[in-house]
Amino acid sequence: MPERMCVSCGKKSEKSSFIRISGRLELQSTGNTIGRSAYVCRNKDCIQKLSNGKTRIGVSLKRNNIKKEELIKLSNEILTKVINGQD
Repeated sequence: MPERMCVSCGKKSEKSSFIRISGRLELQSTGNTIGRSAYVCRNKDCIQKLSNGKTRIGVSLKRNNIKKEELIKLSNEILTKVINGQD
């Protein structure tokens, strides 16, 4: 199985253990989708680091113009899904 790395903590594991983020900063299922993506662990600490901008998400997505507001929105969306067990 191919390994992926969390953009927040750097942990490596199978992609099924992460939440996938598309290049448009949207959540995606971990199925076979095309395009650049980043992965974040399913724990609150790593997800909250997204909103602080203390991650390598820009490097992973090859984007250097990610606004803090976008990261806060993404982080809140992920936390809601993780807390509610939707993902």
